[in-house]
Amino acid sequence: PLSRSKPLFWCYFNAINERRVAMRDGPWKLLAKLDGGAFPKIANVHDGNVAAVRAARLTDIQLFRVVDDVAEQVDVGAGHPSELAAMRRKLEEAYAELAANGHYWRR
Repeated sequence: PLSRSKPLFWCYFNAINERRVAMRDGPWKLLAKLDGGAFPKIANVHDGNVAAVRAARLTDIQLFRVVDDVAEQVDVGAGHPSELAAMRRKLEEAYAELAANGHYWRR
């Protein structure tokens, strides 16, 4: 078994779909859209769009138990409200840290 002190977290602003932020912690994976899917695709964070990145809100949260559902077909959040709340808090904290302290390019 693999043990991590922190969950895996990633944000891909140029994703092919609207789910741009994700977190994996043990058997769970949480996916989120930015601003309800209205956040535009961007190739790089730079001084012209960093304010939008920092202001973006995580929405349309979905929880999957990927050890049982590799294809992420069934959102199990309603059946696991405490896990959903805990994962959402971790995801929001990780995104806030990334947005506040992540690198952005100066043009």
